[in-house]
Amino acid sequence: MVSDELTTCVGSSSETWPLDSVKEKLCIEACGAFVGPMKAKDFLEAFVPPPPAMKDGRQRTMPRVSFEKMSEATSESDLYPKYIEVCEQLDENHIMRYYDAHATSDLHAIPFCSPPRVSLNPDVMTYRRDRLPGEDSCATDFSIAERADVLKFKHNADPFGDNPNESNYPFEAYTRSGKDTRAQITAHAAAVLGLQFRTFVFSVLITGCLARLIRWDRSGAIVTEAFNYQDDPEPLAQFLWRYNFLSRAQRGFDESVKAVEATDDTPDLSEALEALKDYMPPKSDLYLLRMIPLGLSSSPPNQPASPGEEPDLSSKYYHAHKSNLSDGWDYYVTAPRMTRSMSDRSPFGRITRSLYVYDRVAKRVRHLKDTNRIISPRHTVEHEIINELGEKKVRHISTVHAAWDVAPKGECYDTVTPTFCNNKSIDPQFAPPEVGYFKAQRVYRHYRLITNELGVPLWVFTNWKQVIKALIDAMEALDDAEKAGWRHRDVSVGNVMIHGDHGLLIDWDASQRSADMNCGNPARVPDLTGTWQFMSLRRLQDSSGRHDAVDDRESIFWVLL
Repeated sequence: MVSDELTTCVGSSSETWPLDSVKEKLCIEACGAFVGPMKAKDFLEAFVPPPPAMKDGRQRTMPRVSFEKMSEATSESDLYPKYIEVCEQLDENHIMRYYDAHATSDLHAIPFCSPPRVSLNPDVMTYRRDRLPGEDSCATDFSIAERADVLKFKHNADPFGDNPNESNYPFEAYTRSGKDTRAQITAHAAAVLGLQFRTFVFSVLITGCLARLIRWDRSGAIVTEAFNYQDDPEPLAQFLWRYNFLSRAQRGFDESVKAVEATDDTPDLSEALEALKDYMPPKSDLYLLRMIPLGLSSSPPNQPASPGEEPDLSSKYYHAHKSNLSDGWDYYVTAPRMTRSMSDRSPFGRITRSLYVYDRVAKRVRHLKDTNRIISPRHTVEHEIINELGEKKVRHISTVHAAWDVAPKGECYDTVTPTFCNNKSIDPQFAPPEVGYFKAQRVYRHYRLITNELGVPLWVFTNWKQVIKALIDAMEALDDAEKAGWRHRDVSVGNVMIHGDHGLLIDWDASQRSADMNCGNPARVPDLTGTWQFMSLRRLQDSSGRHDAVDDRESIFWVLL
């Protein structure tokens, strides 16, 4: 429902044949989001700690393994079983299962009526032993996979370079084969993060006798140097072994969501399934969602933040009523689905997902916006904006039931990649020379917003009168919001909904106070934002210019077309 703008193109390829359009778009969107090269030892120390001691107090020891058989492979497909064999040797307790998945695409990751995509065929998929693909499913299932590892037979498929190149993105290879691999691993990370309740994900990349370890979150990806796992198997072996013992949180799982299990106190499960049946596909999973009451103030600031102020890092929380259930598991939530707007996107940015919840207290269905908000003094949290607009009688907007920064253990899920952008463990000569780590240093925080209204997308209309009425209502919402002192800045076809006989203008997370937009001070004017297909021509031609109310009105026109 919300699209981030595309970034500047990567350097031209030294090879003549082009990538397909989806891979090219992935490379363009993701450029500048890769931070590295990082020493493999530093990577393990930062993200993959050694396993805890056994119950009797003895320290665990890693089994001795060799990757030598992989050097004997005669083809790429010959690498996969040899790699799996080592993974299994390092997993003496059989905690994980490893599947050769290169020959199968995951139907979960392909939107309805879309063609299969080669880039969504990972080579080796890792699953937890208690969460495996069904017997009637293929080996590739991004909705439950732990990791999607990629193995390339040749060195020249490496998407990164440990010697900075002269392009705008010195760490990113701009050869055709390098870009092809980068698009592939980016698509895999996007699928895992898009189809699961995850905050980050790890992956392994092998090119010939070299390996890299990667950690992906919504800001960017931290990539190790390429190390020779034949000459020095320790870093790769340590990662594969340690990963088996990591907690769910250490593996990137959101602990405020869990699959419904037989041991859960869920006597209302059948009524929830009945209420949600029109909002979820058949045989789809249902999850329990826990809202963590942070109990912190969420009132809007009296004055806009000054340009030099530090971001407001305090947690935000709002709820219409207190929980009546034990331990806060107040909602059932539908499983994420791959949409057309997500299927060719990178994993970086806000990446909003539209889901539905069954409120176990009120016994009704509500809408859930699952997103990642930018932590910046220039951005106000969305539920504060909506509540202020409601108080000022703005028409045709949603009403807030609950909203919160996701923080299961008292700490918010802020992206980690930005902390390494200017870290001593990363050589600064690999930073993009003109803009630095402009994309990767942007901090995102996992955020959820539950609204009361259940609209349907604008394109699911019964007649054109319904469409015109919805757009008129959206225009009235824009005018009312301008009078209330707010400018939307992200009008698109996904942000106008049909609700009964009326329209709803949603997704106010990119909006800004009109006074800030009109002040003429470039330090106070936020970055260019919005869904580029629906942006005004003036804003597309002058990305550094001011965003006026007329620009939002023009976006309504492009939505109609």
